[in-house]
Amino acid sequence: MAADLVRLSCTSKGTTARASSTWKHDTRKFGPLNALNNNSEDAWKSAQSEENDPLAYFEIDFHRPVQVSELRIQFQGGFVGMDCIVYQKSGDGTTDWEECEDLFVDPIDSNEVQTFESEADDSMSVSSSRRTMSTLRQPPPPPPPPPPSESKDETFLDNWMQQKDKQQPNAEERTRKRQQWFHKQCLFPAHITESAMFDTSPLLSLLHDHGIGSDDSSLMHPSDKQTAVDEMRKIASLCSNYKAAAIQNKQEFEYKRALIAKEKRSEINVPSKPPEHHEFTPLKPAENLLLNKIHGTNYNVCLARAVCPQRTSNLFSCWKRTEPRVVKALAEQGLDQLMCIEEREAVERCIGQSVQRIMKDIIN
Repeated sequence: MAADLVRLSCTSKGTTARASSTWKHDTRKFGPLNALNNNSEDAWKSAQSEENDPLAYFEIDFHRPVQVSELRIQFQGGFVGMDCIVYQKSGDGTTDWEECEDLFVDPIDSNEVQTFESEADDSMSVSSSRRTMSTLRQPPPPPPPPPPSESKDETFLDNWMQQKDKQQPNAEERTRKRQQWFHKQCLFPAHITESAMFDTSPLLSLLHDHGIGSDDSSLMHPSDKQTAVDEMRKIASLCSNYKAAAIQNKQEFEYKRALIAKEKRSEINVPSKPPEHHEFTPLKPAENLLLNKIHGTNYNVCLARAVCPQRTSNLFSCWKRTEPRVVKALAEQGLDQLMCIEEREAVERCIGQSVQRIMKDIIN
């Protein structure tokens, strides 16, 4: 079917674009139409977001009903809209924007072109589409401003939950309760970005390759003398609940996403239904995806706290001293990985030394 695809966003076909802002108001160099000309050297660049309005959107107007099969986006590495939602206007002349549940956009931080396929059937048609990036908001017609948060510096969770609830009855109270619930799931400060997190990949690889903490039958028999492997076995067991929560939320997301696709295309294979969970099962797919990321990070944090408690505590103290607006400003410049870099590298060195000790036990 790839040969049958037509590039709908080509300006020669009458397609236009507009955006929430343009860098230095220079539409010739950075205007939204630059994103549609198929020249990788050109791009739309938004203005620096304001503290009271951190949201951004990019809208494509086809000026005709079209059938959307996929969305291709190329970001600049370090400035990727990590939280995106696609909205659409149907081709039947209605004026209301609605979230496109058939198109999940979950980009990675990369310079490469990323493709996101629509799970809608052939009857789906839109006359224009919009994607919101960074923290999210409902596209025009302009919604009322979100209710003020208790904190002056909103986190990505605050904005994400406000976006989901702002048009529902008692939205402010519901948003507050859901924010509290999501915040309670985090072992880490919610304003810390992924780029600022420490790297636990050597430890994760060791646990995976040697079956530590995953299946008792695959472990070495415990010796009378306590070894580094025995200690790591206990640590992995203590942190396993976070890993299990991340896996279950990923399964919930994939199952619910497949059910949505199944309604459109009967040939879609739906994975087995995950075990019922009183907290995770009732959630929407996007909420399960968010919890998958949160608990995956929680697992890494739990391991680091157990293996290197003092150095991890020093890093957390540094994180808590850094205000959310400072983190946001660093992220906008692609410099958030430099935040608390000395404390983070100390944690990573400690993890590396722990891996070496465990490997010596395994070899001996």
